[in-house]
Amino acid sequence: MDMYPEVDVPPDPPTPTGDEVVVDVADSLQDEPSDALRELISGSAVGQRMVQIGLSQRGVAESGGPNRGVPLERYCKPFGYRDPIPWCACFVSWCYWQTTGARPPWKQPAYVGSVYNWAATHGALVSNPSFGDMFGTGDVHMGMVVARKRNGVFVTIEGNWADKVLSQERPIGGFWFATPRFG
Repeated sequence: MDMYPEVDVPPDPPTPTGDEVVVDVADSLQDEPSDALRELISGSAVGQRMVQIGLSQRGVAESGGPNRGVPLERYCKPFGYRDPIPWCACFVSWCYWQTTGARPPWKQPAYVGSVYNWAATHGALVSNPSFGDMFGTGDVHMGMVVARKRNGVFVTIEGNWADKVLSQERPIGGFWFATPRFG
């Protein structure tokens, strides 16, 4: 029996036109989530919703130079980053924020290593990735798991790869995986 069941990959969402409404929760960004909200959102539900939000951003691309344009404005500036920076972790952090309405629990939203450190110290690292998990390669790049396929690969949604938000297949080996949680 194959230990990885075949999964259906979600269909491609519409290509962003630039006219999309982006939920702006800047006024409600909280350091501590309310108890009522914490009860409504479970760990796996957080990651699954993060992936849905991430997929809605597929095609958002840099413009005006490296790490500039919509990614800087949408994914980095809400966390206080004003200058162009690599934005893969900001993209994941922004998806978390859009999902929960709260600041991500990791200390530095723009730093992949901060997400890994949070996961390691909070028991969120997993060895078998599934839909909604985050993935990373050291402290260099990260994204989210859309699906795990039978052939030892997983499907991603990630920012700042080829200068845009995109989905691709990656082999499972060589990455860390973590399940995002609320609070």
